[in-house]
Amino acid sequence: MPVTDVQHVERVEEHWEAIDPALEEAGQSIMMTFTGWPAETDDPVWHDMFALELEAGEALLDAGVGYLDGNGSDGEIYQVFFGGNDHAAMWSIIEPIYADAPLAWSEVQGWSSLDAEEPALELYR
Repeated sequence: MPVTDVQHVERVEEHWEAIDPALEEAGQSIMMTFTGWPAETDDPVWHDMFALELEAGEALLDAGVGYLDGNGSDGEIYQVFFGGNDHAAMWSIIEPIYADAPLAWSEVQGWSSLDAEEPALELYR
């Protein structure tokens, strides 16, 4: 059963309340980019992708290495952002969750700090 918009908002709020401030200060991040994002918000892909975001965020919190930081879309691409303390450890948790996603990621970047000029991790499909 797909996650409703209200359920999604409630789960995101719960997620944010559970984030350890030390994780937010760690400064490492992962940005996943997906192409082929559906224009219609009622498309089941939207709900499935949002559910995966939350699943990944909760798994990162449970492991103590990261959290869901948000998402964004320009109508053509969709990006999901995760923050934490070790992008390699974060990716090892995130990758299997997105293995069978309705949209395959096209690019993943792992950043070691907010001041980094280049990503420490780059993956392309």
